[in-house]
Amino acid sequence: LMELMRIRPFAALVAAVGLFFGGQWSVMGLLAQLVKPMDISERTVGAMGFTQMFAGSLLALPFAAWVDRRREYQAPLAGLFIACTLLYNAFTSVLLFQPPGFTEVAFALYAVLGVAQSCVLPLMLEYAVELTYPLDESLATLVLTWAANTVTVPLMFAVPAIIGDSPSVGASVVALYSLACVCFAGALLIILPN
Repeated sequence: LMELMRIRPFAALVAAVGLFFGGQWSVMGLLAQLVKPMDISERTVGAMGFTQMFAGSLLALPFAAWVDRRREYQAPLAGLFIACTLLYNAFTSVLLFQPPGFTEVAFALYAVLGVAQSCVLPLMLEYAVELTYPLDESLATLVLTWAANTVTVPLMFAVPAIIGDSPSVGASVVALYSLACVCFAGALLIILPN
């Protein structure tokens, strides 16, 4: 483990993945609470989550094949992190300003966000293996998963503390924009080590 963490780009990837997926998984777990003040039903939130996972899973497969052929990791990974940051900002802005048909627009943005999030998975795993070769690849992927889970737990407590028991639109927007900033910090960690 110490040998893995001495690889500077890998250590940055661990921190980036922890922040990125910690933020993503927090939103996924708390989305119904976050959009409650915007009068989006739990049923709609469930459909949003299903659509996000389905679209992401469907499109991550050809993306994984592309990654395997191209063998480029850092730039596409940073690009996906930035895309997720922009999509979170767009999603949150739609919820904040509530234009006509905002629920449908938020639904579509959340589905596209799922595609970007799902494409991160094969890319980050391949990048981790590439960075840590010839070390044990299962340890590298285990460390990435551990980092994501370690960041998720405190965020699962922090977000409800931010929005409170009766969330307002403003509190939900602050929580969502904060999570977008976490995604952006992850992108910077991917870009800066090299």
